Formats: sequence, structure tokens, C-alpha cells
Amino acid sequence: MKFCLQNIPHLEIDPAFSSEREWLDHLRMLAELPYPSLALMPSILPIVRQRVPCKFGGFGWTDAQLQPLAFMSEQTNLRAYRWWASNLEVAFRIFPLREQWEDRGEGVRERCARPDFEALDFYEEVFASQGVRWLAVAPVAIADGERRGFLSAYRQKAAGPFADEEQTSLQHAVDALAMLDSKNNPLSALPTSDMKAVAETNLLIQADGSMSARSQEGARLIYLLGGANMHSLEWARPDWLALPDTVREATQRLFEHDAGEIRQRLRIDQPWGRFDFFLEKLPHHSDAAGAVVAVSLRYFEAVDITVARRLAGWPLSPREKRIVVAGARNPNLAQLAQALGITINTLKSYNKEMVDRLGIGSRQELIEALLSDDAAQYDLCYPGHSA
Repeated sequence: MKFCLQNIPHLEIDPAFSSEREWLDHLRMLAELPYPSLALMPSILPIVRQRVPCKFGGFGWTDAQLQPLAFMSEQTNLRAYRWWASNLEVAFRIFPLREQWEDRGEGVRERCARPDFEALDFYEEVFASQGVRWLAVAPVAIADGERRGFLSAYRQKAAGPFADEEQTSLQHAVDALAMLDSKNNPLSALPTSDMKAVAETNLLIQADGSMSARSQEGARLIYLLGGANMHSLEWARPDWLALPDTVREATQRLFEHDAGEIRQRLRIDQPWGRFDFFLEKLPHHSDAAGAVVAVSLRYFEAVDITVARRLAGWPLSPREKRIVVAGARNPNLAQLAQALGITINTLKSYNKEMVDRLGIGSRQELIEALLSDDAAQYDLCYPGHSA
């Protein structure tokens, strides 16, 4: 759906991208951000879905010997998690990782097309329980040389299997992600990014550790807390073991406290974002027999990630997008030019050409527009959230 922002009404933005080339350029720019691939994946997968129609996407990491390390999915439920947690070896017999790597995902499509696929427990527990039938996978050569990745797309039954051209597009997408986890990223030398609130969620935890009221967004934020540290599938657990140790231990202390309503605030900082927790013990709650701890979690994302994601579909060249994204870290001209590998005069020329063509006052004005409440409602990852 095309849209315009209130403070730049003359610009029409098409997040579906006008061409595959523009889409791939945007994925390439996201992969170049100086953060771990696990932290970038919640921003990358919605962009992938703009040109590879599917219900949700996922990404798996292995070591160089194809031993599984971690997995992230845009959608999960308790039934699928429990099956995955107990049957990983079964899943990788159905879809062998080495075969996926060597045939670039073709065997996955062929296996899904077989009539007996729907008779498998794997299909019923993981696919049917989440409303999907078809799977496409493409392997990724991660830049650090120590890990490999697998980009996946899941589609509903009525939408039909992934066509050859869609498998090709998925492969083009992983080729565009070649700079993920690069060890020599010039953007790392820029000043540390500011943070801006982009998402919040609420959890209810009972005294036995069970967790309720967790949304898909809640699972995503817990993933960013723990999954981004290679904690495999722990982020999808239905209990407090999904939470970081400091939060879980604070929750346990609240339950052990004899007083009525008590509260505690916690903060966890990561390079890609800040996580603010507010824990409150409620002696009585309609959803539980006894006391519960209500957990509010607010996520403040590094603004260069937010800006990069929200630039999807903007009428800027790849070079201009890189200038805007790197500029979101508030570097001086010399720092910005060095990170981009150009001279200060060239940077000034590119910058002037961009703002004149867009009809805006400055690059900073564009960054502020991308971080505005107006732009937040069109965010492909955290729609509608603002500070």
C-alpha cells in the first residue's frame, strides 16, 4: 500500500518496491548495518515478504559444519515450539541441512509437494498448527565465515506452492545478504546510535513460571533479548525460562516477597537496542488462581536500524539511503565521509542533490520524518508504535 507522510506530502512511498533491483538494494543495505545478523533479522524478514509472498518468514543459523545453532521465526505458537524442542533430529531428517545447502533449497520444495507430506507429524504440529502448507528455503553464506544461514518463507495452502521464479527471488535475496556479520564494517567506527521506542508488550507470569498473554510481538522482543545471543529456541518457550536471567530472578524475588503489590524496574542494554522492564506483583488477577507478576517490556531500537527499515520503498538511490542511514548516528562530516569511503566534498554534493530532489530542507529533516509518529504507523516490523 502506497502512502505519504504528513510533513513530506509530495513524496509517495511504495514499501512493496517498484522493482526487484530496488528490493535487493534495500536488503543489501540492511545487511551492511553494523549489528549481529540475529538482531537484524526481525527487520530483514518483512522486507523479504514484500517480494516473496508468504504468511511469515524465518531464518536459521548453523556453524560451518552445518550443526544447528539458532532459529528465528516471525510467527510461532506453543504447539509448534513443543514439537521443535523435542524433535529437531526428526525435522532435519525430513529436510537435511546438507541437502538444503548443496541444492540451494530445491529439495525442500520437492518434499513439500509430495502427497505424503501432509501425513507427517511434523506437518501437523508445525505447519498446520500455524496455518501454512508450503515452504521455500535458500541458503546464505554469512560473511564471518564461521556460520551459515537458511532463509525460509512459509505460505498458506490456498496460495499454492512457491513457483520457480519465487524460489529464484528468494535466492537473489540471500545473495543480497552476503555482508551479514562482516568483521570489517566501516560503519562500526561511527558514533553509537541513539535509541527510540518502537515496540512494547505485556506478559503475565504465574508463580510456577508459566507465562500467558504473550503476543507474537512479545515473542519477537524476547528473541531479541536472548535469541540474538544464540540461545537457539529458548525465546519461544512458554515460561519464564525464555527471559534473561536477571529478569527471571527478579520475578522470582517478587513472588517470594510477602508484601502485597510490589514493583521493580530493570534495564538491559544491547548494541542494537535497550529493553526497559517494569515488573509488578499483583496479589489477585482474574487470569490466575493466585498472585501473578505483570511484566511490561518496552523496546528502544537503535535509530539507524529503524531508519533503514522505514526507508523501504522510498525514492532514493542505494547511495542516498546509505548516507541517510549512516547519518542517523549523528556523525560529523569527516566521520560520515570516511565511513562511506568518499571525500567530504563528494558527500556534500550527494547530500545537496538528494535534499534538492526530494524538496526537503536537510538530511536531518528526512531522518526526523522517518522517526516520526506518522512514519511509525507504516513500519513493516512494528506498525503503529511511537515513543
